[in-house]
Amino acid sequence: MSKQLELNKLLVKVLDIYCEPFDEPLNGDDVDDIVVHLKNQLNLLNGNITQDEFDKLENPINYFGGKDVEEIEDFETICYVCGKDHLTEGYHIDGIGESYCSKECLLREITQEEFDNWMKILEDNPDDPRAILYWTEWEATK
Repeated sequence: MSKQLELNKLLVKVLDIYCEPFDEPLNGDDVDDIVVHLKNQLNLLNGNITQDEFDKLENPINYFGGKDVEEIEDFETICYVCGKDHLTEGYHIDGIGESYCSKECLLREITQEEFDNWMKILEDNPDDPRAILYWTEWEATK
């Protein structure tokens, strides 16, 4: 049996394990998450990354800076990444309602290319429905 055929059979078994708990087909994001997780696992098992590196890849961001979501008063004015709250200005993504205190925090969630594309859309036509990322100001909440 060829190595490729063996790998394909093993992959089918792995996919069965990951897909079994779901009652419906996986969407694109689910598939991407599984691929990233498998890549991280394979790199760890083959010694390409350390356990600490694996842990950081699997849990890259402690959202809202580790704050208890029950204690957050206003999700619109808290940085989704570092947890700085009562923001008076920052980046906001419409539709998903995420806010960021700085470009540095925002770039932990999106790529520079995505940022540049969204800024170009906003610059070209602020009324474009794809112009969902923008810098804004909020009234102080405290």
